[in-house]
Amino acid sequence: MCHYYSSRLGIARAKAETGKLKLGHRNYELSNHLDNVLSVITDNVNMSNEESDWYDSQAWPTVLIANDYYPFGPQMSGRQLDNEGYRYGFNGKEEDPEGLGGGGSTYEYGFRIYNPQISKFLSVDPLADQAPGWTPYRFGFNNPIRFLDPNGLFETESDTKQWAKDNKIRTGWFSRHKVEQESGGSWAVNNRKEGASYFRASSLDGLDVVGRRDDGVIKSALVLAQPYIEVTATASEIWNSPIARSYVPDKISLSFSSSVTAFAGTNTDFSLNWITRGHDAQFSPYAVMTVGGQVGTKVMGDALINFSTGFYATTDMRTLPKGKASRDLLGWSTYGGAGAGAGLGGSVFGSIGFEKGPLVSSPTWVSGGVGIGPSIGIGATGGVSYSWPIIPGQFKR
Repeated sequence: MCHYYSSRLGIARAKAETGKLKLGHRNYELSNHLDNVLSVITDNVNMSNEESDWYDSQAWPTVLIANDYYPFGPQMSGRQLDNEGYRYGFNGKEEDPEGLGGGGSTYEYGFRIYNPQISKFLSVDPLADQAPGWTPYRFGFNNPIRFLDPNGLFETESDTKQWAKDNKIRTGWFSRHKVEQESGGSWAVNNRKEGASYFRASSLDGLDVVGRRDDGVIKSALVLAQPYIEVTATASEIWNSPIARSYVPDKISLSFSSSVTAFAGTNTDFSLNWITRGHDAQFSPYAVMTVGGQVGTKVMGDALINFSTGFYATTDMRTLPKGKASRDLLGWSTYGGAGAGAGLGGSVFGSIGFEKGPLVSSPTWVSGGVGIGPSIGIGATGGVSYSWPIIPGQFKR
């Protein structure tokens, strides 16, 4: 069996013999972002020289299995092909066709057994006391499209920090151990300098690992996409520290806006946004158009040039998945401001972005700024706005 970090490449069903090539014994998994094994192919390639309207010849792999899954793991009826009884499936976990409770197949997740038919684990979460508001039998925070739960642990950042604290692993600013979010949505404690990841998993008992502490914490090898450089890592720590964020914001924006309000009105804004931290930081600005509806205390009108700064609602921009900070420039926001002018004037304003609907989901960007330009009237306004990209390709990550 071959593993690359947390993902399995496939299975070699027969041992290779020196000087001989055997086709069909190597099985390769084709998986999605949740590690669901959607199909398995072999290295036995079929070829034909029959001509068609599209190509002169053709080649295709031998497909052993193909599956589609509903969000919590049940297989879709009528959308299955299984010629070999392949034992890995949902989230890349090993399937037990006979099942252990609740009916149907179950999957081995290390700490616990999961039954996709009832969308629940069959035993309580070992960290259930750290999330008393949730059922201890839940899977992936009841959000299987975003989260997977490879070991039944660490669905949230707070869970991971508490686990590290309990096991005397120091994390935080200027510490080499970092609490980081994995591609599947779960969390881990990683040391990029040492190339190690710390976790506890009973499923690895008896297996060779890099090191095992006396308290049962396993130190496993961590594969990095880029080499660790001490100077770069230290500079990143300084730049992302709370002190640096207090002097340099996470976002700097220059915008051009116009609004008309007669106790109720509209506001239109074209903005260029520079993100300074995290995976979405870049020299070229993100171009955004915003339209809002607002109410006010007076009859007012203006056309302003605005300068604003913003901070993302997180303690460390580096924990955000690539593309999230930029995409959260879009969507719904609430805003408010006050201005005055008699030919020439200005305003002060602030806004809060939200992941989904305003005031009913988690906040994202919190911004504030000032504007100056042609203006008439005096008073305060507030409203709700929606933003969309001017250059959509900037936000496809």
